[in-house]
Amino acid sequence: AFIVGFVLLCFGGCAASYISTGSGFRVGTVVKCSTNGIIFQTHEGILKPLNDSGAYVWEFSVDDNSVWEKVQAAAEHGKPVKLNYKHRMAKFFWRGETSFFVTDVAPIGS
Repeated sequence: AFIVGFVLLCFGGCAASYISTGSGFRVGTVVKCSTNGIIFQTHEGILKPLNDSGAYVWEFSVDDNSVWEKVQAAAEHGKPVKLNYKHRMAKFFWRGETSFFVTDVAPIGS
C-alpha cells in the first residue's frame, strides 16, 4: 500500500508540473538569459516590460531548446519581443525556477 501511494503521489506531482492553469503573453525586452544547474540544467530569463520606468521585471523559464535559442537571439539584439507563455500548476527544480514557461517568441515591430 505504501509503494502504491508513493507511486501515485509521484505521478500526481509530475503531472501537476505539466498542467497549465493559464496562458498569455508579455511584451518587452529580454535583459537576462542564463542556464542554471549542475545535474538538471534549466533555462531562465528576465523580461523588462516596454514603457515601464519602474524596476518591475518578469522572470520566466524555458524548457524547449528551439524556443530558448529565440530568447537568446532576442536578448543579444536587444529588440522588443512578445513572449507567449503557459502558467503551470506546479514547478519542479529540474524543469525551471519559475512556473511561467515561455512557449514562443515573436519580434515586435520591424
